[in-house]
Amino acid sequence: MRAFPVALLACASACVLAQAADGFATRGGADRAALVPPAQQWERWKASVGYGGRPLGYTYGEMLGFPNFPFRLRTVENLFRDVLSVPEYSGLITDNLLANRGDLALLTNLCWNQLDARAGRDWAVPGAGSWALAGLADTLSPIEALRTISGGRLSPEQEASLLKAGEPVQRLVVRCYVAAANAQPFLASAIDRRTVFGGVLPSRSEFYGVASAPYLGDVNDDTIIVSDRRSYDVLRTFDANYAAFGSMLFFRHVGAALDEFRKSNPAPRALDSMAFATVLGTIRLGGTGDDRHTNTGLLTLDLGGSDTYSGLIATPENLDRNVGLVIDLGGNDTYDGGAEHANVACGLGGIGALIDLEGSDTYRAANGGLGFGFYGTGVLMDTAGDDTYAVGKGWGQGAAYAGVGLLMDQAGNDRYDAICMSMGFGGTFGVGALVDVVGNDRYETSATGNEGKAWGRTVSMALGCGYGRRCDSGDGQNQGGGIGIVVDAAGNDRYQSYVFTMGSGYWWGLGLFEDRSGNDEYLCTAYSLGGSAHFAIGSFVDLEGDDRYNDYPGALERWGGIARDGSLAVCYDGAGNDVWSNLTGGHSDLNSIALFWDRAGDDSYPRIQPFDPNQQGNRPFGFSVVYSPFRNFRDRFPSVAMFLDTGGKDAYPQGMTAAENSLWRLQKGPQAWGLGFDGELR
Repeated sequence: MRAFPVALLACASACVLAQAADGFATRGGADRAALVPPAQQWERWKASVGYGGRPLGYTYGEMLGFPNFPFRLRTVENLFRDVLSVPEYSGLITDNLLANRGDLALLTNLCWNQLDARAGRDWAVPGAGSWALAGLADTLSPIEALRTISGGRLSPEQEASLLKAGEPVQRLVVRCYVAAANAQPFLASAIDRRTVFGGVLPSRSEFYGVASAPYLGDVNDDTIIVSDRRSYDVLRTFDANYAAFGSMLFFRHVGAALDEFRKSNPAPRALDSMAFATVLGTIRLGGTGDDRHTNTGLLTLDLGGSDTYSGLIATPENLDRNVGLVIDLGGNDTYDGGAEHANVACGLGGIGALIDLEGSDTYRAANGGLGFGFYGTGVLMDTAGDDTYAVGKGWGQGAAYAGVGLLMDQAGNDRYDAICMSMGFGGTFGVGALVDVVGNDRYETSATGNEGKAWGRTVSMALGCGYGRRCDSGDGQNQGGGIGIVVDAAGNDRYQSYVFTMGSGYWWGLGLFEDRSGNDEYLCTAYSLGGSAHFAIGSFVDLEGDDRYNDYPGALERWGGIARDGSLAVCYDGAGNDVWSNLTGGHSDLNSIALFWDRAGDDSYPRIQPFDPNQQGNRPFGFSVVYSPFRNFRDRFPSVAMFLDTGGKDAYPQGMTAAENSLWRLQKGPQAWGLGFDGELR
């Protein structure tokens, strides 16, 4: 009889490194770290656009010309100093997400750190000889500890079944309860219930309704009006340090519990399905058969089988019962959240975590789930299998507002589907990350369902998108954006999305996208593949592989390193023979900096749509839009566009200035600079 499928969790302890004060545990990733323009050549290029001897970026003083909205992140604002710091930061944080992929405590703490919520660094779980909880004497056996946490309400039949399941299972249940008990008071203190709800415990639906009102229905629309002041007070009074500390405590305990369970190498034993109450919520246990679990409560532990989950799944019940954890050890499982919003691995006012260790699984959420942090931490970790992740609308697959959302898939050929605001989406004061370690994966957002009035098509805001709340035509409650991150480490992948996607930022947001290897296909429209607008930052990096970018007859423009209105945008391709169809790459508009760099490979840049030299808005290959004088700070605020192709034999369309082995300048100051270069690195 084979052991439980927990071997993949070995990396949880193996990956724990000394964590620095900034949250980063590793500076590694040599191949990725080497993706930097040569210093001397970079200095010459900078000098040719008016930035000789200084970083190509905007100073703190220059950025003061733009609105300083609440919840603007220091992490994001600092990146404006130097455009090269953007892909450097992207490489560093994604290296850390990959290197520590089995350690949920380190991963979630890293994300909280980007919000300047720093707590619990290097905090260690007490040793195996201690339960680490007041009221549970260290001398208690696991079954005695279970009797205590159940308030003595275990039936003789339940005790007999637990004894038959074995001590490792008993110990795992107790330690997960201890994890929740240690975290609960800090999670509860993170939300100012007195100010927002008059000291009364709101229902789950009331809290979600109040907190989500400023964001529901937001489709790049600046006319939203919310009259209930509580919807803004809940964020103004949110204590992220408490939330981060509660998260660190919880995942440290759970990680240690799973590591202890793995080391015990338990063989599967029979266990009758059961449920029993605790002061923190219901604990449910399932055996190795095909079980049905409805409402997973505080903890659901399932030992195997192809199971079906419904109701509330791995999400808090309310602000007091603020932890929901599911651990499934094996089988091809289905997690279906139905029509309930903020469900399935959703940290709604606390922690929602789902850990699935084996099988080809299906995950479905309506809106807000599959690793969604909303005033808390939402985590979904799947370690094996060909999985399907589907969100009916948005806020899923590694997404967050006022919190941290993480989806970690460690293996398999997976599919991700949503409409918008998903797949590594960071809303206001949130960090959302999607990490896929290996497999040939497919990512797709719908062409309909979130139409924006300014675009005439759906606004995706996905696949590494940082997004802020723009409301200068509405109630005026503008909020800076968060950080959205996607990293796919290996596989031949296909990405299809629309507006603001694949490394995009909006309204003080930061979007990061990294694909580390494989021959990939990208289909997108405006402000994608490193796109940003309105004092935001977008970064796209494909490290290696023969990739195709919009290589189809209907390809549109305005993507591939395009920045507008006080923004930075970067689009890098490290190696491979690539096709860039209808590229607008290296294009800045209205006081922005855009950088496109294809480092190596025989590349082609076919033009699909007719080129109009009088149309500034879509001109590629290092072009800055020229404006008439504004008679304000914008007239002293440069725009810079760079297009660099530094290796291989390349093919450009006729009549568009760009050419093999040449240097061109489409503008030369005083405030609009454009540079193109095709040649070899030196």
